[in-house]
Amino acid sequence: MKMNSLGIKYANDFINFVNASPTPYHVVDTVKKLLVEAGFKELSERRNWAGTVKKEGKYFVTRNASSLIAFTVGGEYAPGNGISMVGAHTDSPTLRIKPISTSTKDGFYQVGVETYGGGIWHTWFDRDLSIAGRVFVTDQTTGNVVSKLIKIDKPLLRIPTLAIHLTKDRYTKFEFNKETQFRPIAGLITNNKGENATSEKEEDEKSSSGCCSGEDNKLSTEEFNTIKTVIERHNKQLIGMVAEQLAVDVKDIEDFELVLYDTNKSCIGGLNDEFIFSPRLDNQVSCYCSTTGLINSVGLLPKQTGIQLISLFDHEEIGSLSAQGADSSFLPNILERICQELTKGQSLK
Repeated sequence: MKMNSLGIKYANDFINFVNASPTPYHVVDTVKKLLVEAGFKELSERRNWAGTVKKEGKYFVTRNASSLIAFTVGGEYAPGNGISMVGAHTDSPTLRIKPISTSTKDGFYQVGVETYGGGIWHTWFDRDLSIAGRVFVTDQTTGNVVSKLIKIDKPLLRIPTLAIHLTKDRYTKFEFNKETQFRPIAGLITNNKGENATSEKEEDEKSSSGCCSGEDNKLSTEEFNTIKTVIERHNKQLIGMVAEQLAVDVKDIEDFELVLYDTNKSCIGGLNDEFIFSPRLDNQVSCYCSTTGLINSVGLLPKQTGIQLISLFDHEEIGSLSAQGADSSFLPNILERICQELTKGQSLK
């Protein structure tokens, strides 16, 4: 039995959501666009909310651009009435580019990555990978450092598996070293002068010796005074591609938080179109469903007696203990401020 047209439309809308959201920053940005389109007003944690939160109002707040709380206030809300909440998380298991990622081996440029969350890491081999995240750039007009989202829609990296006839333990389970055998290949080494690639041997030596090379494991004067720039810590061509994508100068890039993602698009599959084949279903399904559910309930606001709220948190995959995680002050603070605004001049029943 084929899916009905309404179900297919909802599934396609979700697929578009996932394809646009390879990182928590993109998830929040995509959710914000949906909320703004539905008439929600953005609030800031840094500003006074006096006179802002009202009955039949629709609002949202973000923290770190990777967590978001949205809520509506029923038209018949009274102090002491309940709050209906749905929780989800914006992050998913992924590979993050290391702070110092430039590396070479056997004639290839490589990019150093680290695992994030509880991923099934062997599934990342032989994928068409690219990069996405946020980049911190100096605005030459104001001198301020601003954050820009980036998503390069082109396969740049690959973690290849070894041909089976070259594999010594071909009949055993697939195991690999995440530090030495889990480095994506980015390109071939040419004779370009000035490329800042670090050999695997040099990288291992630095890792074993730590950041201090002086006597008694103390920083030398040069080490103390020098903080490597982005162009020194990462592949120049990769940084150049990031700068080109953002239409900024390389020298204006201060730092970034980038992860890898599979460039193959999510899609509908199955004999009867009953499946969604997609990455990041954990937990973007809940992010999307809670957001659209909140938006679709807006028409009932005049008769609602409570507060409807969704909370989309970052860092669930690593324990939720950050300033924007579920175990932070984010949700308690927002709930307290909502209740304070709605109870001003009124007494609890």
